[in-house]
Amino acid sequence: MLRVLTYHRVREPLDTPRLDPTLVSATPDMFSRQMKHLARWYRPVPLSAVIAAFNGGPPLPPRAVHVTFDDAYRDFGDLAWPILKELEIPVTLFVPTSYPGDGKKYLWWDRVHRAVALPGQNARKGLSNPVLVRRIRSLLRELPHDDTELLVSRWCESGGDEEDPQEERAMLNWDELRALHREGVALGAHTRHHVPLTRVPESRMREEMRESLSDLRREVGDVPPIVSYPYGMHDDRVVRVAREEGFVLGFTCDDGLSRPGGVDPLRLRRTNITTRTTPPVFAARMLPWFGHIDRWRHRHTRARLRR
Repeated sequence: MLRVLTYHRVREPLDTPRLDPTLVSATPDMFSRQMKHLARWYRPVPLSAVIAAFNGGPPLPPRAVHVTFDDAYRDFGDLAWPILKELEIPVTLFVPTSYPGDGKKYLWWDRVHRAVALPGQNARKGLSNPVLVRRIRSLLRELPHDDTELLVSRWCESGGDEEDPQEERAMLNWDELRALHREGVALGAHTRHHVPLTRVPESRMREEMRESLSDLRREVGDVPPIVSYPYGMHDDRVVRVAREEGFVLGFTCDDGLSRPGGVDPLRLRRTNITTRTTPPVFAARMLPWFGHIDRWRHRHTRARLRR
């Protein structure tokens, strides 16, 4: 059995006020404690072992776990990777590949946060309620992806949300990703534009997955055909296209463990870690039976995303 963990950002939530703090999965201290727990009690395995096990190769060891990060934020390289490297814990980083080449690009939810949640940011400075930000983000996720991107761009531009050229880039660039890959970080496709694949035509779906992998191979070199579905959104059509495009592993956001031979390699389950995952909760969530509790807790969210 394999437990796959999902992280997005490792940071003190207040350290990057211009980025959406809800994407912070753990503080550096909490992440370090979680990884030390893995190193002591579990068997962190590299991506190559996962690919082999789920495609007819050697079995995984007992208590196998694999760590993944989505979105390729800069703080992966600054804060998470040094901890993983010191503890010799393998990791896979999934990259939305239209972003590394443009240091001024932000994912759309960060732009919403910048425009709404920052007091004094612009004409909307009175709208600093985090509940409002969550509601806006939830509504925008229901729109077609391109409509969301266009609406957010126009909205931010009309409100004078200008990016400071001196501020830290949100996303890792290609030079940084190449350096991480040389140090042992496995890279995987996360589409080009972080598109919810279940809500786009099949041609767009195919293009997003294929070109994301192509971007990685052009810029980095040898990258295995694996994909993390943005927002975890997938269905039979998405999985079929991924298989036709030659992907051998697909990572979802469905809770639980995955057993080689017992689950489709293109529907691997993952356990999402958030700032609410305290050390005792982390230890409990790593136990095999806790996946049932996670699935029960998240059942409404999963149903809404698949609509």
